[in-house]
Amino acid sequence: MSFTESKFQDDSVFQVIERDYLTLDDDECKRNSELLKMIVEENFIHLMKRDKLFATIFNRVVYGGSYYKGTKYGRPNEFDLYLVHKLDNFGTDLMIDSDYYHPGYVKIMANYRNSGFLRFKEELEKMTDFNNYLDHEKFRAWLEGVFTKAFETLPSASSASSNSRNMYRFSLKKTGPAFTLTVKAPNDTNVFDVDLVPAIEFNSIHLSTEYKNYNKYKRPCFVISKPLYKSIPNDNLFWRLSFSENEKNILSGELKPVIKMMKKFRDTQEMKSIKSYFIETIFYHELENHKYHLGQFERSSKTQLFIHGLRKLREALKNGKLPYFWHERLDLFQKMSRNELENHANRLGSILDDIERQIGYNKLILKKYICGTS
Repeated sequence: MSFTESKFQDDSVFQVIERDYLTLDDDECKRNSELLKMIVEENFIHLMKRDKLFATIFNRVVYGGSYYKGTKYGRPNEFDLYLVHKLDNFGTDLMIDSDYYHPGYVKIMANYRNSGFLRFKEELEKMTDFNNYLDHEKFRAWLEGVFTKAFETLPSASSASSNSRNMYRFSLKKTGPAFTLTVKAPNDTNVFDVDLVPAIEFNSIHLSTEYKNYNKYKRPCFVISKPLYKSIPNDNLFWRLSFSENEKNILSGELKPVIKMMKKFRDTQEMKSIKSYFIETIFYHELENHKYHLGQFERSSKTQLFIHGLRKLREALKNGKLPYFWHERLDLFQKMSRNELENHANRLGSILDDIERQIGYNKLILKKYICGTS
């Protein structure tokens, strides 16, 4: 497509929407970021390290998700943190076993090279099967115990104003592969939620040529305990690959406000099954597709890029498939029904047609669909 369609070159309405609806409050960002670091890194992780195995294999906290990718709009009230572990601290290699029928997932075999692991042998063997494959359910069960003990002794955090009477309160719950820590203000309102995602990192990882994009970027790769879409025998041995560090590096600053705008549009139109990650994936593919004229693509008007993103999303919905950027045989739409895909595609098509018809004489048509108001 052309990126110089005259009717989409005026960014004045886009800029007004971005200013009024998409920009995060700097003071709230600063406060929440400082509070998050104090609670998680200075307190929670410190308490978890009382567990000797955790202290040995825990490596670092990696900040991920929309906020740290720069694609979060609204309020800075949701954070994703990867608790990254490395098993080579006591002489353990992790060997990858890919499965053709489950792209995006791998099995992990622990290969003990020396006797450094012997003091944890009993605990480690509780996390593997009889072939030394890591079991993510057992790994999470162990980590849940570590979390719970740390949480029970986690002190309240004093407020940023240093007023000792103003204390934040916490709650912890399991949510899928993550543990969600909720921070509440003294008046019992939510301050933010932070998803603590257990992850294991490889020192070196040799994925098949099917993961061509990873083999190009080659930043750290994690595995997380996200279950397969459909249950199979021994599915507890399959770990989902995560390329969050690569994804933070890929996204262009020019595209971040466009992704925010698409998320706002998605929320206004109540297309709840269109995950934020789907929208980001659309642009991972587009950056790759336009790599030979990337400058021209990124310098396009924000309105043009927004319309382009909606068109690509509609195309994916119409085709009934959105390939995972890192492995095209993994379909991110696999949980959506055919009826749901068709309904979203048809509705999106109608909206795009209406925008194209009116935008030449009614620039506020964008605001109508993005914000629900004109």
